Amino acid sequence: MQALGLSTTHTSTSRLQAATLPALLLHGRSSDTWGEARVITCDSKGWSFHDARHVSRFYAADKYTCFVSGGSEHLTVESLNSLESRLATFGFLRVHRGNLVNVNHVSGVYYRGGAFVLKLLDGQVVPVSRRQTPALRGYLQMLQSRCVQRR
Repeated sequence: MQALGLSTTHTSTSRLQAATLPALLLHGRSSDTWGEARVITCDSKGWSFHDARHVSRFYAADKYTCFVSGGSEHLTVESLNSLESRLATFGFLRVHRGNLVNVNHVSGVYYRGGAFVLKLLDGQVVPVSRRQTPALRGYLQMLQSRCVQRR
């Protein structure tokens, strides 16, 4: 606890550990890729930790953010804005106000009814808003240029 700059003179070490555990688990170490990609959920059974790199998308539902991991739907209190900024380096792209997609899980991009939709590897279909279409196009052009350079 001394390494964290906390004094143990008037408070028991176990209480300090309990108080700082959530912050350490949430943020991990800056050099720890698993810590940076970690998403925490809490339910009546306790805390669960999920690797965001295995999640195809996060989507808004009321005041929560939902995602599917391990075949089950989970809720986290972390906002889409927070996840977007934290997970951008892992290939997450905001495609709609209520959807953050892992581009590594996209199996197809289609134009239907005047708008783009993404089909994900797990079968989910995600609409792309008009506002986010330029970001998607930019990402697709970047991918296309990489493919051309490899030839």
